[in-house]
Amino acid sequence: MTESICPPLSTVTNTTMTTTIPMEMTTTNRTTISTSTLTSSVCEPFKQVPSESIKCTKPKWSQQGIIIAGTGAAGSSPMQLKYPMGIFIDQNDNDALYVADRDNYRIQKFAQGSNGVGVTVAGGNGDGRADNQISGVYDIFVDSARNIFIADRQGHRVQRWAENSSIGVTLVDLENDYLPYGVWFNEKTGDLYVTEATVYVGSGRLTKYSMMNRTVVNRTIIAPHLELARGLFIDQCNSDVYVADTYAKTINKFSTSGNHEDGSVVFSGFETPEDVISDCYGNLYVAESDVWYKDLPPVRRINMREGGKREAVIGPKSKNAPRLPTPYSMAFDSQWNLYIADSVNATVQKFLFEGGDLYC
Repeated sequence: MTESICPPLSTVTNTTMTTTIPMEMTTTNRTTISTSTLTSSVCEPFKQVPSESIKCTKPKWSQQGIIIAGTGAAGSSPMQLKYPMGIFIDQNDNDALYVADRDNYRIQKFAQGSNGVGVTVAGGNGDGRADNQISGVYDIFVDSARNIFIADRQGHRVQRWAENSSIGVTLVDLENDYLPYGVWFNEKTGDLYVTEATVYVGSGRLTKYSMMNRTVVNRTIIAPHLELARGLFIDQCNSDVYVADTYAKTINKFSTSGNHEDGSVVFSGFETPEDVISDCYGNLYVAESDVWYKDLPPVRRINMREGGKREAVIGPKSKNAPRLPTPYSMAFDSQWNLYIADSVNATVQKFLFEGGDLYC
């Protein structure tokens, strides 16, 4: 596919904005003053969907995945994974793949041309809460400076690991009852978004952590009454947040522009939505676990041009789709190839984009 169809997000690193604000910590009464320099990101708004009168070809992805990471057998060697969860494709680094290797307590990076050999870029020092450890990671996000934001579920915290660092910095230390599941950093605003849930079933929330000078200065609970929200992504242009609420079986959208913060269910009636991502036309892609056994598509597309029509992207198994029982996380590379973390099979698979119009 050519760049003219949907160019990737571009960034600007030489534009800065200096802002001075009070640091109001929500967990204490301490107030200090800090000055921070923010690097702006240039967002690419969703492209205008052509009129339905214009003929187009439905986009298509290969139904047979290529194993990019993992061997299919759980293990701890550089070529193996053990229950991979969140994945991230860094389009600013030649589509490098980052994998939250949950049960190996590490984050693995697979560069293009690595032949499936991963490099540990965070953790890898056993299970624990020390600065050089991570515990039960569910999701990751990599910013343009290659900082890795980590939802350390079992550690009840969100960490940031700088590139080439041997230790992480804890940005958010959650209350004992709350666990982080999904994480996304909005480089345009400097806000960190985390989906969180208690250890008790059916009590979750979406939280925004405002940051200055790489430090969390304020917390806003955007949605206090989610059930078990996991995957999320941010429209970097208007800061709309899309959340997959697994237990509620919905995809929710929250508008956070200015001081207006509310939420609405965008689509309901899913089975077990684990993750949600978007293409450049605003079409949504939803991964669901455990539906492969029911002969349902494990990945579906919500077509905005056709009023939210749901279309199979991968599967179902009756159409010779691969075995994907637990597609926990998804990501697109710069060519719109689709990567899927299959936790049970201990692999990350790549499904090639075979052509068509993404807006169709």
